[in-house]
Amino acid sequence: MQTAEGPSFAAVADLLAAGPADQPLVIVEPPKPPRRWSYEASASYRGKSGNTNSTGVNLGAKTEWKGKRGDLKFYTTWVSTEENDRQTEDVLIGGGDFERQLDTYYSWYARTELERDTIEQVSLRATMAAGFGYYLMKNPVRELRLRSGLQYRRESFDYDQEDNSALGLEFGVRHTWKISTWGMLANDVTYTAAFDNRADYRVLHESSLDIPLVKSQLWKVRLGLSHEYNSLSAPGTEDLDTTYFLKLVLNWR
Repeated sequence: MQTAEGPSFAAVADLLAAGPADQPLVIVEPPKPPRRWSYEASASYRGKSGNTNSTGVNLGAKTEWKGKRGDLKFYTTWVSTEENDRQTEDVLIGGGDFERQLDTYYSWYARTELERDTIEQVSLRATMAAGFGYYLMKNPVRELRLRSGLQYRRESFDYDQEDNSALGLEFGVRHTWKISTWGMLANDVTYTAAFDNRADYRVLHESSLDIPLVKSQLWKVRLGLSHEYNSLSAPGTEDLDTTYFLKLVLNWR
């Protein structure tokens, strides 16, 4: 700015706030970035014929809202497998997860999940949990989050077994890593144990790698492995379920 005494310099913020002396100062704040929903749909099919005839279907959907201080997620999954005209897997899961940031590294969360498993003869498994989280690492490339909280689980069965309800602790670890522009690695482990029965616990694990098929990352291929361990499984069923999957994933906003 040129004055009678010579050039004068001022900060950009001061220039933006300048105005007529006889009028109130009006400061226009820049618009906040929009909070957007993102959506995901995934599907896989596996078939085999010959000595063993088998088919497998895995369908999933997820919607997620990311804000400046909080994330909200809803998801559902259906898995069905049949071998030699015998159903060996039939699981339907749906749930929601909300996380609120307290600061850069600390957060609190609340989640709920409903599950039906025909093979394990679980007509309904309802889970509710809440607690706190801590990020050991949080940047645009990698995140490492720890969770610990209280969990309430209630189970109803299709066989001659009374409904089971348990209050306990849960511990979780989640790690995500954006590997350059060609992949996204994710690992998730959750351990839950009942207060009144140390023999009643569950361990859930899933590791996956997303590989974009197009530059926009609208279409991806997901390779993964998951485990579910139930210490008190139904009679005639295994405690540990292991699943390998290859999914075609569609992402959009």
